[in-house]
Amino acid sequence: MFVQKPTHAAPRWKLAAALLLVYVVWGTTYFATSVVLHSMPPWWMNGLRFVLAGLVMVGLALAQGQALPTLRQWRNAAVVGGLMVFLAMNLISMAQKMGIGSGLMATVVTTMPMWLALWTRWGGERVPRTGWVGVVLGVMGALLLSLEGDFSATWMGALLAFAAPLCWSVGSYASRRMDLPAPAMAAGAQWLVGGVLAVLVALWREPVALLGQVEPQAWLAWGYL
Repeated sequence: MFVQKPTHAAPRWKLAAALLLVYVVWGTTYFATSVVLHSMPPWWMNGLRFVLAGLVMVGLALAQGQALPTLRQWRNAAVVGGLMVFLAMNLISMAQKMGIGSGLMATVVTTMPMWLALWTRWGGERVPRTGWVGVVLGVMGALLLSLEGDFSATWMGALLAFAAPLCWSVGSYASRRMDLPAPAMAAGAQWLVGGVLAVLVALWREPVALLGQVEPQAWLAWGYL
């Protein structure tokens, strides 16, 4: 929404496929998370998930000929990954663990573009009116789509839920102003660092033996995530 427009328009079938993928993933991610959290500790869930995803993405980036991040880029990736992966994703998991319904969680997360637009504006950049209209329509659309979902909540869960898109938006804004490697390598580095941080917290707070009690359907949902 706030990035430079591509020189060549993408084929319509690719646009339709991308939108369909977003709709399906967006509509099922938080439900899958709730399934995982029934028997898997939240820090292990996200830590293992993003370490694996980060390793795979870094490997794919290397296969494409992208260079490994420099020391400075690793530091910047740690900042962005710490905000977007370690904090935001684990806040979402903890919020759902503390009673936030998946419908409410999906709706709260749609406020992220609003915060990003505010950081962009306060940072001295112009946000077009169409951008603000898109933010409002996006939140309203997500709210309508989630009306039949689970909107249960607790005050602590709600607090964590609203903190998640704040952390994500700050990380997203920071990523545009930092020296980072090529996109695929940057994503892999951010996921890897965020996942490692979550694993360290899991080792501190959640006994490894709990992973032996995870139900098969939770592992399947974790694999989907």
